[in-house]
Amino acid sequence: AIVVADIVATPATIALDSSDTSKTETISVVGLKGALYSNIQLDNADCEFVSDTPAVATVDGDGVVTAVAQGQAKITVTYNGKTDEVDVTVS
Repeated sequence: AIVVADIVATPATIALDSSDTSKTETISVVGLKGALYSNIQLDNADCEFVSDTPAVATVDGDGVVTAVAQGQAKITVTYNGKTDEVDVTVS
């Protein structure tokens, strides 16, 4: 694993339509190494993605978010002990 000070998952918010479950959004994860070093793109396969409400939105191991039903969900992204969250709204 690459040593990073923190991670940032983008986009910070995702809006999906429950009537079109074929439309997905992919989360991208950047590792922050500190002020003196460049940020690095992390491989999604090295990250863990978990939806707190899979009845509203699911997320797979590659960070692909899919709408299930209307509501709110939060995706927690973890890399090497560092976490960030992405808010998902399904309308």
